[in-house]
Amino acid sequence: MVDEWVQQASRRRRLYKIFLPKGTNVKCWICGMDGANQLDHKLPRSKFPELTWDESNIVPAHDTCNNAKSDTLDPPGIGVPSEDW
Repeated sequence: MVDEWVQQASRRRRLYKIFLPKGTNVKCWICGMDGANQLDHKLPRSKFPELTWDESNIVPAHDTCNNAKSDTLDPPGIGVPSEDW
């Protein structure tokens, strides 16, 4: 079954324009590094479907960070950001 987030592409595109505007370098909320290329839900859609479209629950993330977080409530421990090396 395809969920509402996947089905409503135009609504999703509007959020991408807000949170990941073209020509900008946005930080990932999980690792703090530049180059976020995806939107993530702080509280996962699978557990909080009522927050799917709530803009306060949507944040920029790298695809790899988002995939590592999956549908957990807390971001994974990624390690030390390169700016701290």
